[in-house]
Amino acid sequence: MTHNELVAMTDDKREQWLRGEIEEVIQAAQPRNVLKLRSLQARIDGIRRRYKDPVARCNAVYAEMIYSLNQLNAVLRGGTL
Repeated sequence: MTHNELVAMTDDKREQWLRGEIEEVIQAAQPRNVLKLRSLQARIDGIRRRYKDPVARCNAVYAEMIYSLNQLNAVLRGGTL
């Protein structure tokens, strides 16, 4: 999908496309990761509903990503959450 194709879509069509892409990634994941991915997607969906401004939404999703990466780093270094 090109940038121009995404821009040309209606909001509903773009959302439908995005949901399909997300579902493909989750379905292709290892079974042990599916629940974690669904949980992450639920958090992202919550952020998207909470923030109507696209810039605020992007910043909030970015902050969630950094938080999740820091948690993962702590676990990989032998710590706990």
